[in-house]
Amino acid sequence: MPNLTILVDQPAEGCTGQRDVQLTFDDGGADIPGVRMPDGALRYIVKFDLVQDKEGNPRPAGKAIKRQGDGRRFVYLNWIGTPTNGPRTMFRRLKVFFDQVPGFPGDAENYSVRVQGTDKKGEPACATSVPIGAN
Repeated sequence: MPNLTILVDQPAEGCTGQRDVQLTFDDGGADIPGVRMPDGALRYIVKFDLVQDKEGNPRPAGKAIKRQGDGRRFVYLNWIGTPTNGPRTMFRRLKVFFDQVPGFPGDAENYSVRVQGTDKKGEPACATSVPIGAN
């Protein structure tokens, strides 16, 4: 079973209107916290199956794998926080697309991508992730 390592550089520590901000991996049933690396990045390990689509092309599959309308596959990283007047909840999502992963699809068992954890305003990055290089 292949693995995808996602490293999130400079993950936001806060967000306007939120307290106790945390970035988690949505494994299709639970929110899994990242592991803090010595350089400050957060690391997530995504296990997935590699299956063939109708045309015989390899594609990732598994409970954590989501499908974009155009057929591309991705996983979610969820920003969870506590608003000033409310319960702890997910307030933003970051999509990491497999077509952004260097070398994917290929024959490797381990893939890796590094993405930016903040937007231009220093807030938690959301929508489609911005890859910043392979590891």
